[in-house]
Amino acid sequence: MRKTNNIQTTVFKIVLIIACAILVLIYNNSQAANGGIFTKTHISFKQLSNNDISLKLKSSVATQIEFYLFTADGKLVKKIEASNSSESVIKNPGMGIYLYQCFEKDKELKSGKLILEKNKLDYN
Repeated sequence: MRKTNNIQTTVFKIVLIIACAILVLIYNNSQAANGGIFTKTHISFKQLSNNDISLKLKSSVATQIEFYLFTADGKLVKKIEASNSSESVIKNPGMGIYLYQCFEKDKELKSGKLILEKNKLDYN
């Protein structure tokens, strides 16, 4: 009787370990299909002397990145398609509040707000 209980307990533990391992494999495969959970994207802006804006994109994604800049009321100002590390210039967007989004294959990598004032630039 006692030997049967030990065997059943051991079998249960083995089945539990196998089930956990399968769940980990399924989770990891789903994260790999979604681009992974460790995608890092860095966006920086710099106001240039002629009212243009320098945009630097750096991402751990190795594919094409799409950057969109919108006015506060949702009008598209600029669309930039770039590699995972690039620099672009946005010509004279004007003073105001802007929203930006950065995508890789319809997956949003980063979004935020850009505030342009005379001689001042702020973003998050």
